[in-house]
Amino acid sequence: MKTFLNLLRKEWSENAKYFLYYYLGFTIIFIGLVAYVCYDGYVKTQEYNAFVFSYDIIFTPMVFSFPVGGIISIYWGYKSLFKKEKILQTLTLPASNLQKWLCLFMIYSLLFSLISIFWNSILMVLIEKFINSLEFVQRYEKINFWAIKGIRTEISINILLILLFVQSIFYVGLFHFKKYGIIKTLLVSAIVVYLFFEHTSSMTGFFGGYNNPFKGGELGLGIDEDGYFAIYKNSKFIEFLLFIFMLSVPIILFITSYFKLKERELR
Repeated sequence: MKTFLNLLRKEWSENAKYFLYYYLGFTIIFIGLVAYVCYDGYVKTQEYNAFVFSYDIIFTPMVFSFPVGGIISIYWGYKSLFKKEKILQTLTLPASNLQKWLCLFMIYSLLFSLISIFWNSILMVLIEKFINSLEFVQRYEKINFWAIKGIRTEISINILLILLFVQSIFYVGLFHFKKYGIIKTLLVSAIVVYLFFEHTSSMTGFFGGYNNPFKGGELGLGIDEDGYFAIYKNSKFIEFLLFIFMLSVPIILFITSYFKLKERELR
């Protein structure tokens, strides 16, 4: 246990600055984006004399920042473990393969995920308060999307699953490919995702006959038997299957990455 804690302290002390740089850079860019959206909303509201505010332009980049940041985080861990000038020191550490893998997982996956969700939640709450303090927003419609606890919790859980899903793929890719691991993993992932969606799209009958459930919660639009317009959504069973899929695939890939780490050390 002492060896593992020493390994954690060593890894964190050497790379904590990268976490600081990342969150500082992300915060500055995010604040700049919010400033632009608020200005654009004010100008268009004045021009059209109606409330125009693109909240999605703020929310969507925030969501996508998680998988992108997760890939960057994994790359830090990989470079720390396998940089040429550090590889001998890393391989000779008095720690088992499992301890080394757990060290990487706890810092670059678990800790990064928790900090990201916590920090982004704080930013979104503060940004909503700032937006609602603007005179033209108060005149029309306040935005309270992130302030709703149920929605915030559901989004945070889904983001965590997506983040771990993406990271597990790059764990395997970076440990498997000797050179250009990020690029090769991206290419292989793009091909696999395309084939996966093509395959599941051909199985719409199993999913209710309307659309591919992996593309979203709504299966499709149509006219029901009485001639009324209807929106078809995933059933509870399909939602459960999707949750199991999003949970089980990362577990399998993380376990695979551990054996890839052992394989790397044997070479």
